[in-house]
Amino acid sequence: MNKIYRLLLILVVVSFGFTSCDDEDFTGHSSLVPTSPTISISAPSSITIDEQDTTFSWTVTMSEAQIVDVAIYVTVAEGTTATEHDDFDIENSNSRVYIPAGSTTGTAMVTLYADDDTREETEMLMIQIGDSRTANASITPTTVAITINNTPDFAPLETVTLTAVWDNGDETAVGESFCSSFDVDVLFLVEDFSGYHPDFSMATGSCPEVGDLDWADGHYWVTTNLYGSVDLGEFATDIPVSLQLTRYNNDGSVASSSTVLIDEQLHSDDDGSSLYLVGYITVTNGVYELFDADDTSYGDVSVQKMDLPAGVK
Repeated sequence: MNKIYRLLLILVVVSFGFTSCDDEDFTGHSSLVPTSPTISISAPSSITIDEQDTTFSWTVTMSEAQIVDVAIYVTVAEGTTATEHDDFDIENSNSRVYIPAGSTTGTAMVTLYADDDTREETEMLMIQIGDSRTANASITPTTVAITINNTPDFAPLETVTLTAVWDNGDETAVGESFCSSFDVDVLFLVEDFSGYHPDFSMATGSCPEVGDLDWADGHYWVTTNLYGSVDLGEFATDIPVSLQLTRYNNDGSVASSSTVLIDEQLHSDDDGSSLYLVGYITVTNGVYELFDADDTSYGDVSVQKMDLPAGVK
């Protein structure tokens, strides 16, 4: 009988050992349970900064760690005027913030670049952190509006200068160039040709004529007038006019320059009573642009040569 009890006791002990092995809960692999956490973003709604090389970092925090990685997308939002890779870059791999499994934080990173050689207007960068593509967590997207001003080296707005030259390389009978021999006035008309720019002209008797522009936004026609009654018949060809619009930094260096060369704008039959359309300048938010006026029409009338308005000369 004792042998039977001993055998039963051995069977109970062995059975308990097998049961213990089968009940292993693998707690050494993970103690996390999938949940539905919330994600918060520590970032301002707006930033204003002078153009420079710098990196912004914003912390993304999840309320509870997860057993899988969680991705939060960083995107360029509507309203951005800055250029990706030239003015900025999103530094996160694949434009995503990854919060690793077992962790609760990640970082969104955006780098801005300075362009010391180019005068640019104020630019906007709209960065959105988070969208509906984030899985395993609840997130309310955050948008950061970054206003990028010109570098201080370019502020205040540099001088904008217009230079007009008229010459064809010929010489007069006394060996002087046309530019130095004859007086050409450069006059500016408003967009509908109804009158002159109210407070600006280039009529000093010099060649070239040079003027610094400080104009309100608008559209301005550039015209030339050969002052007085002049016989140009001694010149083999008509006289081209060159316009150059130059933007200077406040230290005197050139920020940018554009040139328009107009052929045959001062004609050999000119008697000094006409204006010739040479080009036009537009001003938009302080940005000046120079254009060739060839084939420009006003209404149904081709505008090339116009009568000089009464009372101007």
